[in-house]
Amino acid sequence: MSNKHLIDNQELEALKKVLESGHLFRHREEATECDSFEKEFSEFIGTSSSCLVNSGTNALVAALRALDIKEGDEVIVPAYTFFATISSVLTVGATPVVVNIGSEFLLELDSIKEAVTKKTKAIIPVHMDGRPCEIDKICDFAKKENLFVIEDCAQALGATYKGKRLGSFGDLGCFSFNMEKTITCGEGGAITTNDGALGLKLKLVSDHAFGLNPKYKKMFEGMETILGSSMRVSELSGAMLRVQLKKVDSIIEENKKRKEILAKKLGTQIVEGECCSTLYLRQDSLENSVALTKKLLDKGITAMPMSMRLAHNIWQWKDYLSFNKIDYIETMEKLMGTVRIEIDNRKSLEQIEIDAEYIFGTRFLFRNSDT
Repeated sequence: MSNKHLIDNQELEALKKVLESGHLFRHREEATECDSFEKEFSEFIGTSSSCLVNSGTNALVAALRALDIKEGDEVIVPAYTFFATISSVLTVGATPVVVNIGSEFLLELDSIKEAVTKKTKAIIPVHMDGRPCEIDKICDFAKKENLFVIEDCAQALGATYKGKRLGSFGDLGCFSFNMEKTITCGEGGAITTNDGALGLKLKLVSDHAFGLNPKYKKMFEGMETILGSSMRVSELSGAMLRVQLKKVDSIIEENKKRKEILAKKLGTQIVEGECCSTLYLRQDSLENSVALTKKLLDKGITAMPMSMRLAHNIWQWKDYLSFNKIDYIETMEKLMGTVRIEIDNRKSLEQIEIDAEYIFGTRFLFRNSDT
């Protein structure tokens, strides 16, 4: 396999078609590439609508703005996530309330309950590393407390929880299509929702001139004026994503074949519904995590101590947030004692078997407390 996104002549032909048409800019017309992708993406996720934007970060910003989250509001977020989850909250002027992660490196309901105040307006549960969090329990709690839920599905496109696609549980679901994600157009994002009013607001938030067009003004009659931004993408992105979307299940299946080999050899578990894009190896210290990582990298196995991932944990956000490091030792100990291995679906199954044997033998050179 030459690339992890299974890109082939289908994407090339789709892009060629757009280039030859001369219509690269997205126009809000029926049957454009972007419009068609939004319809197809909604059907795939299981929501009534979706909105295509130019990044996963802006998907989060647009979601927060559509919910009128602003200065003085608090939004609960996990201590292990990509910085975009935090920066989007800061961008709209609200305050991120960062809570410790649970034993599976995900946001848990008990921690959320302890963090809720009178200022809390929303929760952003992150399906980190393609693994679903307890999103049904979180949504049930949020509904009782009159809080919004924005699912951060940037790393979990195609994953499911109890038979439903992630991104269909909360008020809004946010996705990323950059080069590291399940499918890609280089850079892009999307927001899903089952709320018709929010769907309309997302159009205005992400395309500041849309509501001024006489052709579409009637669509927004009675709605409050919203000063939006320019988060549009081109027809090239829409065309490529339409092809990529058809490959989601195949990409995850290729990941799963490889993770099953590794998991069987290493005695780890595959979480039902996950994207199978990563595997965790628990060690008992940062020192041992680093030593193991060096050995794996020397063999061409992409690995990293979770505490050393770029911009993925609270101690790296110190220039943007005020917090006491002591409050997050619980999270940092979990991250420092765990090595994250990327599942590389470009490698043959035979090579993965070899990698599994090497990892199995190498990890026991260092003390570990695998659970």
